[in-house]
Amino acid sequence: MKKKYLFVFAAVVVLIFLLSSKTGKVFAEEPADTTAVYGFSSYDATAQKESQGGKYVVYDGVPDADPTYEFRFMTYEIGTQLALKSYPDEGYKFVGWYEGTVEYTYDGDRVSSQRIVPKSLDSDMCLSKELELSITVGQSGKNVCAVFEVDSSMVSPSPTPSIVPTSTPTPIVEPSITPTVEPSQDPTEEPSETPTAIPSETPTEDPTVTPSAEPTEEPTAEPTEEPTATPTAESTPDVDIREDVPFAENVTVKSKEELIAQMDFDEGDVEGSTHQYLLLKTASVKKTSIKLVWKRVKGADGYIIYGGKCGEPMTRLTTIKKASTTRYTAKKLKKKTYYNYMIVAYKKTSVGDKIISTSKAIYVTTTGGKYGNPTSLTAKLSKKSVKSGKTIKIKTSLKKDKKVKTHNAKFRYESLDETIATVSESGKVTGVSKGETKILVYTQNGICKSITVIVK
Repeated sequence: MKKKYLFVFAAVVVLIFLLSSKTGKVFAEEPADTTAVYGFSSYDATAQKESQGGKYVVYDGVPDADPTYEFRFMTYEIGTQLALKSYPDEGYKFVGWYEGTVEYTYDGDRVSSQRIVPKSLDSDMCLSKELELSITVGQSGKNVCAVFEVDSSMVSPSPTPSIVPTSTPTPIVEPSITPTVEPSQDPTEEPSETPTAIPSETPTEDPTVTPSAEPTEEPTAEPTEEPTATPTAESTPDVDIREDVPFAENVTVKSKEELIAQMDFDEGDVEGSTHQYLLLKTASVKKTSIKLVWKRVKGADGYIIYGGKCGEPMTRLTTIKKASTTRYTAKKLKKKTYYNYMIVAYKKTSVGDKIISTSKAIYVTTTGGKYGNPTSLTAKLSKKSVKSGKTIKIKTSLKKDKKVKTHNAKFRYESLDETIATVSESGKVTGVSKGETKILVYTQNGICKSITVIVK
């Protein structure tokens, strides 16, 4: 009997050992998630609506963030420092930052819209009453509302003017009778005879004979040569949108599309493209759809979405004519298939639409197959600073849900100021001159990290 128990005990010990070693191996390959999803929104407490009362901005260290009414879901690395700022509309005042919850609106069984509303406007749900709020991204994520309400001190005069106009419209009855009888009889008889008699006889004989004899010989020789040369020089003068948007590419959409049609994006990016302004990335991926999100570009009147299957030319998918729209869902896609996408921000001009910024192409596969997409990114410098003329290396790693098929490059890099520091395709940072700038590191599906570089 004792031998039997000893055998069972030994089997259990071996099983525990195998499980622990396997678990250790899995943990080494697939560590715990290092990112969390945060939701942000503005909320009008007076009318109980989202996207009214004031705007807000979320600043996570990436350059420029424009205030918006629209709610946002954003994924951040655990420990990221976020700065939130509120901007009340005219007639409103800021109440505070409140912890929120996601509320959905359905069209049948489909979600038609979603918003973030405060869990409660009680003081225990208030994170801060200051216009600016600093938070650190935690493991569980959070939904935050910038809450605004009508400023009663600014709207109190409105009742007085609204009553006066409603009692005085009765005099409109009297003026409408007097003017319509007298003017309609006097003017219709005298003016209708005098003007039609004199002009209709004198001009019809003189002008028709004289101009047709002499002008038909001389004007046809000279005007056909000079006007065609001069207007072509004057009609082509370009409208330089860099006067309004200094970082703009300032090229026409037509010329950019000609380049896009000839590109093999697995070999590189289209000329003039950059990641820093649009920050294009995927928000969600399913078997037959891919949702794209990007950053609103200052000065843009809209965005043009290009895309297609990897290995095939990109085509124009749609044009978004609203500058505040910063998301698009590509639908009716094939499962377990790689697609690539690119966006341009454009500005309307008198000589046609011109491009402010072209995003880098991103690559993403629909679900259902053996390949997946990067889910998070870690990037840090080998040293805190670098001297002019010297180099340091960026150390990168990523987490993925499945094996990733690399298109273009596993990691890509971009310096925000190449007069201070440059970065190579392999992630080597070279100091150029004293100062401080940022290097963007991003994956093929657009997940991006910003690293500060100090050049001494």
